[in-house]
Order: sequence, then C-alpha cells, then structure tokens
Amino acid sequence: MKKEYLERAKEFFEKNTETKAVYFTSDGNMFKAEHYASNWSVGLADKAVTPVTRASILISETITKALANKAAAGLNGDTEVQNPVVPASDVQNPIAPVIEVQDPIVPVAPKSELSEVDEKAELVKRYIELYDTKPNHLTGIEKLKLKIAEKEAELRLAEGAGK
Repeated sequence: MKKEYLERAKEFFEKNTETKAVYFTSDGNMFKAEHYASNWSVGLADKAVTPVTRASILISETITKALANKAAAGLNGDTEVQNPVVPASDVQNPIAPVIEVQDPIVPVAPKSELSEVDEKAELVKRYIELYDTKPNHLTGIEKLKLKIAEKEAELRLAEGAGK
C-alpha cells in the first residue's frame, strides 16, 4: 500500500470519527463505500480496490513506533536481545551461538459443536459485525474463522494502543 494512501486515510479518519473503512482505487481515488469504489474501478485498467480500515492505520502507527524505538535502542548501543529462546540441546553449552526465534502465535478458533450450516451462519454473522460487510458466499468455514480471528486480534491490539 502506498504511504500516500495511508496518510490520506489517516487524515480522513481524524475528521470522520464514525467511518470504519475507506476504499482506494488503483488511480488513487478514495471512497467511503466499497460499492462506489468498485463501480469507479470498472472503467480502469487495474480494477483493484484496496480497503484501509481505521484499525490498520493504528496498527501501522504502532509498528512504526516500535521499529523506531528498536532502531533508537540499536543506535544507543543497546543491542541486548530481550528474552531469547535457546534450544534445549544447547542448555549444557553456555557458549551456544544459535538463538531460535519463536513462531508468532496464530489464534485458532475453537471447534464448534454446531452443524456445519449453523456454524457458517454464526461465523457470517460475526464477520458482518466485525467488517461491516458480508463475506463472499464461497468463503469456507476455516477461512471465515481465520479472518474473524485476525480482525479480533487487530481490534485488541488497537485497544491496547489506545490506552
């Protein structure tokens, strides 16, 4: 995503506090509703519509600040690794040169005891609550669970950044 788009969206969100998302077309036009952006993109060679949410702006700002802090710590000579994970095989060897990095935790939605149709209906309902739009009717249950988990994690991160 172009940095210019993020800046324009950030300015828009500051002025329009009720809007949750904006949509950019490949020619750089910004729309409040996805269907307007889709209609506009019909006449363009690149028909891509890029959504930008309020939460994504908060996340990008949080990541930028974290990277700036990390870079500043490196410039100050503060290069010590916080909480490294050392392989169990190297515990006996105090001069172990290898440090393993933990994989990021990906939230997994719990298994449901509902029928597949009921489960999908519940997931679609939750998806609409989070994204303010219906998912594609061909989207499977696992993908819906993943998208919902991602959005909920994004919202938790945004709440944490706002405090």
